[in-house]
Amino acid sequence: MHERKTLMIDLSDGFVVLPGGIGTYDEFFEIYTLRQLGFHSKPCGLLDVNGFYEP
Repeated sequence: MHERKTLMIDLSDGFVVLPGGIGTYDEFFEIYTLRQLGFHSKPCGLLDVNGFYEP
């Protein structure tokens, strides 16, 4: 999984997260954490499809 995430980071211009499962959140939080730590400066965001992320 680590190799796949590394490839995803290297090849992408930015990240948009759609509603998904645990793996989706794992990838998002790793990407977001790496951005916070300064390993990349690519844009990251969550797309709230049909209010999925609303309480």
